[in-house]
Amino acid sequence: MTLNELKLALGVKRILCIDYETFWAQYYTLSKLSTTAYVRHPEFHAHGVGVQYDDDSAAEWISHNEIPKFFSTVDWENVALLAHHCQFDGFITTHHYKKKPKVYLDTLSMARPLVGSDIGNGLNEVAKYYGFAGKVNKGSLLDTKDVRHLSSEMEHNLGIYCCDDVQDTLGIFKQMITDDEFPLDELRLIDLTIRMYTEPVLQIDQDLAKEALEDAKRNKRHSILTAAQSLGLARYLKTKGEDYVYEIARKELSSTKLFAENLEFLGVDVPKKEGKPHPNGSIRIIPAVSKTDRAFLALQEHKDPAVRTLVAGRLAAATSIEETRPATVLRHAVPAFPVYLKMYGAHTLRWSGGDKVNLQNFVSGSKLRRSIRAPKGYKIIVVDSSQIEARTNAELAHDEDALEVFRLSDAGKGPDPYCVMATDIYNRQITKKNKQERQVGKAAELGFGFGMGGPKFAHRLAIDKYNPIIISDSEGERIKGLWRAKHKPIVQFWKFLDRMLNTVMLHGGVHEYGPLVFWGDPDNNIAGVDMPNGLSLTYPGLRKIINEDTDSRELTFIRDKQGNRSKIYGGLFCENIVQSTARIIVGEQILEIAERYRVVFAVHDEVVFLAPTRQAEKAYEFGIQCLRTPPTWLSNIPLNAEGGIDDCYSK
Repeated sequence: MTLNELKLALGVKRILCIDYETFWAQYYTLSKLSTTAYVRHPEFHAHGVGVQYDDDSAAEWISHNEIPKFFSTVDWENVALLAHHCQFDGFITTHHYKKKPKVYLDTLSMARPLVGSDIGNGLNEVAKYYGFAGKVNKGSLLDTKDVRHLSSEMEHNLGIYCCDDVQDTLGIFKQMITDDEFPLDELRLIDLTIRMYTEPVLQIDQDLAKEALEDAKRNKRHSILTAAQSLGLARYLKTKGEDYVYEIARKELSSTKLFAENLEFLGVDVPKKEGKPHPNGSIRIIPAVSKTDRAFLALQEHKDPAVRTLVAGRLAAATSIEETRPATVLRHAVPAFPVYLKMYGAHTLRWSGGDKVNLQNFVSGSKLRRSIRAPKGYKIIVVDSSQIEARTNAELAHDEDALEVFRLSDAGKGPDPYCVMATDIYNRQITKKNKQERQVGKAAELGFGFGMGGPKFAHRLAIDKYNPIIISDSEGERIKGLWRAKHKPIVQFWKFLDRMLNTVMLHGGVHEYGPLVFWGDPDNNIAGVDMPNGLSLTYPGLRKIINEDTDSRELTFIRDKQGNRSKIYGGLFCENIVQSTARIIVGEQILEIAERYRVVFAVHDEVVFLAPTRQAEKAYEFGIQCLRTPPTWLSNIPLNAEGGIDDCYSK
């Protein structure tokens, strides 16, 4: 695609590339603050902005006082705003200068799938990847630390540094479009994702968010003070006071050594695990008492209430996330709540959370979730794609029996798919009323689809924060066997994917499979699978290495720019492909919804959008219909959706 073709498709006349240089100090940096807090901070100050249009004009430095004047010359209704990390530069533009472009473009987002995590996605790494010099004269930026009012010389040097970044960003973007042919629909999703953040409209019920914060503090305090009794600290309440007891108990519960000693005092055989190796190579055996250790979590069901309260206290003392989430939401609340999602933040091309608050982890029905409200005159519409990963897995693997279960359930002629699995597990009829049994069936359908073993399945059930279920490893193995007997085509699909990894991708070649194209390029040390949206899941440095612990050969790839490697095999590769495919399906549906309504965020396979109150019912039906419509490239897959309408994000 040429740049002119892109502008025509986006409905813009020009592309304006920008890069702000701002005041920063030891206490005031993006590494210490969220992007929102940084940009909205009372001390925010733009030294200036580098700008360049796409018509080959030179990059230009616009000083602080001249920014409003320059922006008054920009035809914002017909311009696309381009930056490397456009959430940052775009948010400054909308929040401080009240200017909104027609389209947002972002080379940082584009770099994640194109350049890869093994190289890095910072402007310096991406620029060098595309043949530019990268960041030069970085000392000009470092000289401005703690300096709010720059000297003429400092600003001159900073302007040169900034304009070089702008030229690199625009040059990178042109290559991404013309050489890499970045998909148009994905550019539209990037625009939509950035707009969620730079043009916020959601409101926060601050009273409810404060209640969520106080509830979190109170629950944590209660758990730790209750545990203090098991620690023998209650005797200090009258003489030293509650605050003293709380702090001493928190420290004892947080200390692995002291906590293990207290368990032993209560007669508990403390679970153990291998710790990090010493520099000399020796392995330490340490207490397994973290929130991911299943044997420790199983102590939540211990017959001794003192043990149970100790475990609850340690879990409360070990994390502050339940407090930091509502606190961050409150800090970001005024004048509207910006939703920061990282486009392609996950290796599978899915969104991930950002800006020190992740809506993807908000508990359904919680006060914090309900504190997110629609602006006046609007309703929040939530539509959630039902079991889309399980459906996608079954479709790609041609598991017709599983697909038929979904079709019958969707038509109201058969039971819920998770209940079907649970009925086999418990050998009795399970309905949605049997919540715990259905949860096990759900976990089996979603977990075993990617090659999970029985013990890991038992572990997953045990560490569920809100509904832990304890089963034995042998029971996990039994359930695994039941699942695999019901889903033989998916098991065969893993084996096919293993062959793709070990032949085509490892040694070179191309193989088409439905909407997927597997390929390997060993000469350039890269392999991957082309996805239906025009992007690729890539596996740089794919090769076999010896696992020193098991003395076996494992297929691995480079996962980050530090050179760390991750294992890949049929089941895990299946999970990558299924998650990516599901994201692509939902992404297309999001774009369809966005043609009519304002999409405000997406959470996994859930789409959240706004509609005028009087159109809410119609908008909801439209959203459901969009999520039930399969893509042309996977037209056989049965899709379904559910959701709701409310003044707040309640579902």
